[in-house]
Amino acid sequence: AKMALSVAGLTMGIPISMGANKITGLGNGVNPQDAMVLGQKYTNGDARTATLEATDYPTGWDGDDNHAPTQDALFDLIDGKIFKKDSTFPVSPIEGQLYYDTVDEAMYRRSGDAQAWIQIGASGIGGNVYLEIGIASDDLAFSNDTERGVFSATYAKIKEITVLKTLSIRVYWEHRSWAVPGETKTRVYINGVATGSEHTATTTSYVAFTEDVEVNKGDLLQIYGHYVNVLTTQVRNMRIKYSEFESNDP
Repeated sequence: AKMALSVAGLTMGIPISMGANKITGLGNGVNPQDAMVLGQKYTNGDARTATLEATDYPTGWDGDDNHAPTQDALFDLIDGKIFKKDSTFPVSPIEGQLYYDTVDEAMYRRSGDAQAWIQIGASGIGGNVYLEIGIASDDLAFSNDTERGVFSATYAKIKEITVLKTLSIRVYWEHRSWAVPGETKTRVYINGVATGSEHTATTTSYVAFTEDVEVNKGDLLQIYGHYVNVLTTQVRNMRIKYSEFESNDP
């Protein structure tokens, strides 16, 4: 049997547990203190969760379950807002935004004052950058004078100096053939790689040669040589020359 109970001004003195039964037919709350305000707002918890995931959070985020975003989801969130790599400039950029253009291989920064993209990177393949603390000259800086020789038909190392600075230098050395008639050749190498020109001697008297090169700290500066006629190639007085200062007096 059902019972209808009409109560006016009922105050709950103790909690009431409804068990498996439900209270139906309740009206919407009117005042902020009405207990049903919160209940009415979240009528369907599952639907609200779906709404949060679909609208309130970026793709891949689960706000209700406190799940961290995936790497892809995080990238989707910030891509184009702080940094973008593409073949076309971003639409609706913000001041300070960075953009790498894959067409001209250059980096750009969005200027707020100029309202334009300012290039901050250069395209192409970069080369060595030299912090030049001296320039090639005839001022002697270091000597490796001991005579050395090599008997080889192909280029082989004769003398070597380890470079302790990054700078532009002039390499000086003296080269001769051990006997006549004979022809021998020498050349500057850096870390086993040929640079500059090939130099030829056809006499038993020493002939001086120079080559201006740029070197980095830790490089091996070398003189290689070989014979054309079958005899020893001899080298002495390998020297490094450069200037760090220059007089302004007349």
